[in-house]
Amino acid sequence: AGIALLLKGTTNAAMCNSAMLKLGEAFQRGDNVLRLCILQALRSCRSQAMCLFNSDRVVKRVHSVFQSNDPLARSLAVWTFETLVPLLDTQHRVHSDLRDALGSRNRHEQLACAHCIASLSGACSSMADSSSSSVSCLALAITTPPDLRLVMLRCLSAMSHTPHMACDASKVILQAIKDYPTRDVCITGLRSLTRLATRSRVGLDVCLETLRSTLREEARQDVREEAAACLSYFSPAEYI
Repeated sequence: AGIALLLKGTTNAAMCNSAMLKLGEAFQRGDNVLRLCILQALRSCRSQAMCLFNSDRVVKRVHSVFQSNDPLARSLAVWTFETLVPLLDTQHRVHSDLRDALGSRNRHEQLACAHCIASLSGACSSMADSSSSSVSCLALAITTPPDLRLVMLRCLSAMSHTPHMACDASKVILQAIKDYPTRDVCITGLRSLTRLATRSRVGLDVCLETLRSTLREEARQDVREEAAACLSYFSPAEYI
């Protein structure tokens, strides 16, 4: 907590850089309790990651923990990557390892990877492009756990970097809503579809028609309320 307050309270880039490097070293050498404390500190001062002059050194130290045989340590490393997303744009080795770990049999590690890929896909077009196939398969697979499916829908909402990518992601979201019409999938799916359409400006007509039909035909009030909330993101001219 003290380190987090120090990082948030200083504008000295050299001091931020030094503190972040020390945190990376402690994360690599410490136990899982210390790693959890460091993760919590990094979560509370994410913007300070941009002050790093030696980002590769911090990423390598976290990555070394990710390569361990301890599932809990690996999960903590992935959650730490999620706090360092601005530094991972060109870290293609990390991208590859995260995609591979998405198929992990350890639920904690798999879910951590899903959240990290969702955040990274929004910031990095190469990650979004390379992970789109795996994310789409998990979003639609009958064996995918419900909580993981919701994160996959969130991943798809971030795939707005190119019109082709956005079009494919939109189709998968719509198919997931059709195949798994639970309350959570419908609400998350409508939210993801709206975010994708408004960011990419692709499939606006399909998104609007989906929201309108949900308002007309959906029996569940909370799903209708989500559709109405999503419609509020569109301008009056787009309704026509």
